[in-house]
Amino acid sequence: MTLTVIHNGLPQHRNFLRDYARMVDRAVYFPELTEEDLAQSKAVVIACRSDNDELRRHAAMLRAYLERGGLLVVMGGMRADIIDPRITFVPTRTNFDWFMRDNPDSGHRLRTPGHGLHGYVGLKDMQWHRHGYYLKSEAADTVVELCEPHSDNRVGDILFDDRQGFRGRLMVTSLDPHMHHGGHYIPSATRFLNGFYPWLRREIGAPVLFF
Repeated sequence: MTLTVIHNGLPQHRNFLRDYARMVDRAVYFPELTEEDLAQSKAVVIACRSDNDELRRHAAMLRAYLERGGLLVVMGGMRADIIDPRITFVPTRTNFDWFMRDNPDSGHRLRTPGHGLHGYVGLKDMQWHRHGYYLKSEAADTVVELCEPHSDNRVGDILFDDRQGFRGRLMVTSLDPHMHHGGHYIPSATRFLNGFYPWLRREIGAPVLFF
């Protein structure tokens, strides 16, 4: 059961691939992605900020992968609406200072209580500054919702899991953990990855490794 990470060769991507080598079975440079790479992959993660021009160029290939039953994860900075136009990305001002405010509240809320990811990654490790959010398709499950601070008034989605829109499964987040881990800052991004990849490996029946 192969877990593939698509990346664009940024220094942060290379640092991630070095640090998480035992979690990743195959790493593919985005401009060189082939049908064969996808055919051999049970799950594919597109690392954050891996170039949306490449995403457009390979969008049909990735949609075909989903229709064949694949599991595709699209991380932050990558416009998942290029693959699935039923969803919408909403860019926002980056809230770098959210944690420095009086009584800080990121607005992130855990949803879909039975979702397996919650057993591996807690809310505190799924919140840092954000560059935007999504409006998911109706059938998708919200895993982390964005609400107005100090309320449950819905704004949109930080992370969602769609098992209905394709024969396979599309998971999307606006979080960008590879960049922040690879840049050696924001420890919560590292903790996110430490839980996310063991969870994903278990989802596809691959050997589960922990740090």
